[in-house]
Amino acid sequence: MDTKNSHSDPKPFNPWWAVILVLLVFNFLPLPFYLILQSIGGDWLMQNPVEVEVLSFSTPMYPVLNNLNSVIASPLIVWFLYWRMQKRNLNLSRELGLQSVTAQIAGLSVILYGIFAVIEHFYGTYFDVQMPEAFIQFILSTPTWLALLSLVVAAPIMEEFIFRGFLFSQLRNTRLGGWGAIITTSFLWTVIHIQYEPMILYLLFIFGILLGYLRYKYNSLYLVIGIHALNNTIPFIFGFE
Repeated sequence: MDTKNSHSDPKPFNPWWAVILVLLVFNFLPLPFYLILQSIGGDWLMQNPVEVEVLSFSTPMYPVLNNLNSVIASPLIVWFLYWRMQKRNLNLSRELGLQSVTAQIAGLSVILYGIFAVIEHFYGTYFDVQMPEAFIQFILSTPTWLALLSLVVAAPIMEEFIFRGFLFSQLRNTRLGGWGAIITTSFLWTVIHIQYEPMILYLLFIFGILLGYLRYKYNSLYLVIGIHALNNTIPFIFGFE
């Protein structure tokens, strides 16, 4: 999938612009779709509203509307960043880590994730950290298949493409280096989940470090998408108990 033009040199993004571009694309590109859906959706899209605390402010969220918007907007976000990288003649396969891994590496990564999940469990038990009830209501609202498609398919692909794909590739060759890129992308990824309480955000940051390490170590975006999807599947499993 190498689209590098032999008549033009690759032009990496300025790291500051890469960060700004990521935040702009993530926050504003889905907005037109949200507004369109909201205006034409009717009662079906607005059913089962859930109040979510964001920075101490109570914000209504609509599971059907929000999940449908995510499913629609995520491919556009991925395409837009992919297109911008093509325009700069970047080697997409190398920059994004578009390669598979062996079953052994995949298994080892799942084991590492399992260790993290065990630590997460004891952390939550010791500090009495509970997943917000509003979040559980949100993901289990009907139709559940739409929430599953949004959180287990669309979100891992889109978020990993943005942070461990595009942004990581543009930061690791700067003075930050590999580990600086891992920490920076993990921090920014945590910031976009600001709706959660601080004790959960600490865990998300550590999980982001794990994802960044796997991306750095094995250079496979597919691997971290899979681990992210596995992590997002767990709330569904326990939510139905």
